[in-house]
Amino acid sequence: MAALFGTKKIIEILINYFDFLIQGQPSHGIRENINNITEEDVLNYVKTNYVGANFVVAAAGNVNADAFLKAAETAFSTVP
Repeated sequence: MAALFGTKKIIEILINYFDFLIQGQPSHGIRENINNITEEDVLNYVKTNYVGANFVVAAAGNVNADAFLKAAETAFSTVP
């Protein structure tokens, strides 16, 4: 698609016509939102989303499964 329209044109289309989609939002955030986020907002987000149920721990290759599991349990044992 970028070859047909060019990257800048694609970004312009996303912002102008699909602003309700995440693809139409700037990756760095909207200034009004950034200015209104509090420390409490960030802490609540982390507390809610950075929990063990949302973690995925994976390994690939020649891995000792028992050692990997033990290391993962030790590393993440304090995560709620």
